[in-house]
Amino acid sequence: MDDDDLEILEAAGYPEHILEIVRRKSTEDPFDLMLHDRARNALASIGTTALQFLEDNPGMSKVELAAKLGKGVSALGLIMAVYSDAVKLGKVRDIARDLLIRQILERFPCGWSSIGPVGPLVKIGMWRSHVCDFGRDPNFCLYAKHILRDPTVDHPPADDWKPKLREDPLIDAVFERLWPR
Repeated sequence: MDDDDLEILEAAGYPEHILEIVRRKSTEDPFDLMLHDRARNALASIGTTALQFLEDNPGMSKVELAAKLGKGVSALGLIMAVYSDAVKLGKVRDIARDLLIRQILERFPCGWSSIGPVGPLVKIGMWRSHVCDFGRDPNFCLYAKHILRDPTVDHPPADDWKPKLREDPLIDAVFERLWPR
C-alpha cells in the first residue's frame, strides 16, 4: 500500500486505528512487498494494468494468470496488484465477484460438488482471505464472509454447476443480497 492508498482511506474517514493497521500491514512484510512489486513491474513491462490484464484474460485462474505474466510473478503478488488497483478505482466489489468466479472454476473444473474429502468452503475459502487482506475495508471482509457462506453452506448450487463469467444468476443474486453497491 502506498501513500496514495492511505490518502484515499483517510479521505474516506477511516479511523486512525484502522489506518495504523493498514500502515503496519503494508510495511511489515518485505516479502509481500517484493511479490507485489514483481507483479507491478511485469505488468508495466507489457504496458498494462492489473485490472486490464484480468479483463483481457477472462476465466483464467490466478495461477494461470501469473504463469502467463512470467518473470517470477506469483499468483499472490498478482492478486495484491489487482486489489490495489481495485481499491484505487472503487471497483473492489466487481473485482471480488470476478475473482470468486475464477476461484470456483479453478477449484471445481468439472462443476460444483459437495462430495469428497475437501469441502467447498475450504476449496474456495482463500477468496475471502484475499478480500480481507487486500480489499482494505473491514466491511468488504464481512461481505465476503457472508457471500462465501451462501453457496458453501446455506444454499449450495446443484452438483455440476459452473458459474458463467458474465451475468451468472446465482453469483449475481448473492452479490446483490450480500454486498451493497
